[in-house]
Amino acid sequence: MVGASAPEEPEITKEHYEAVGRVSNAWATFEFYTDRLIWWTANVSEPVGACITAQYIGPGPRFRALAALVKLQGGNAELISAINQVLRNCSGCGGRAEQMVSRSYVY
Repeated sequence: MVGASAPEEPEITKEHYEAVGRVSNAWATFEFYTDRLIWWTANVSEPVGACITAQYIGPGPRFRALAALVKLQGGNAELISAINQVLRNCSGCGGRAEQMVSRSYVY
């Protein structure tokens, strides 16, 4: 519409940006340590492991791979069950963290 003013952008505080940064950092740290656990369990070097786990989007593929590796190496049912419980607990967390970070200007 000609002559219409641009919509007013909400003021976003420093505290808001800090909170978004904390969410982003916490999720990245969680994924990094999960990846390292997969690399260690698979007995591969970090560069090789990174090539593999970089293809995983979110916690689902990571924890399914980890459970499969533990089972392959003779891990007990209790440990595999615990891995699957972590997966159930964090299902959807990656998506929520991504939304908080990438869509933070809306909140």
